[in-house]
Amino acid sequence: MYIKKVFYCAFALMALPITKLIELCGCLVKGTGDGSLAADCSYRSDFNMTCLAMLELSSFDLSGNGLRRVPNITGFETVTDFNLSYNNITELASCNLFYMPRLKTLNLSHNSIEKLSSDVCSIPNIDLSFNNLTDLHDLESNWKTMANVQGNPFWCDCNSSPVKLLARKSSESNIQNIECIHRGNYLSKPLAQLCYTEINADQKISNHSYLIIFVFFLMIFFGGICCLHEMK
Repeated sequence: MYIKKVFYCAFALMALPITKLIELCGCLVKGTGDGSLAADCSYRSDFNMTCLAMLELSSFDLSGNGLRRVPNITGFETVTDFNLSYNNITELASCNLFYMPRLKTLNLSHNSIEKLSSDVCSIPNIDLSFNNLTDLHDLESNWKTMANVQGNPFWCDCNSSPVKLLARKSSESNIQNIECIHRGNYLSKPLAQLCYTEINADQKISNHSYLIIFVFFLMIFFGGICCLHEMK
């Protein structure tokens, strides 16, 4: 009987041309106007994941529930927008939530995540701002992901490989708002500002190397021309 009620309410919501909130599965559920459903389960402790999995949601908000890990999301294949902000999640085994293959936006801001997995994230947009990430190596495999990492206390060695990678690929990288702590200074600063000297020194060395290579090839070219003239 309960399952029939859930399906009846879900179909009724999806048929509505305008949004209308109803209490369902322990959450506030509404139709989005395009035939899909959005569930707001923020700051609630009585939401029913089994019930919610039957609704074929497109937007799912579980923010502010004190969650310590990403919950079991089997059955949520239609979700494109998933909000897990303002919880107590400390680790992320993978940023690829394989049970949500359509996921486009994942909000993990304001948690306590200290470490990221090394796999390449397939989610187009991920918000990791205001967590406890400290190691820039965590970003190396995901430097093309549209990720907001503002407010994380990254420890930055300006001569390290991740700093050089992010500096060298800055025009291609989609990682936003990297802030660093360096050499006992607990006041975080933007990466480009903190490592300005080292980054520019590397760029000058790189430009100088290109110039040397260019001159070398010019010498070979003109040397070849001179040899040809002498042979004639």
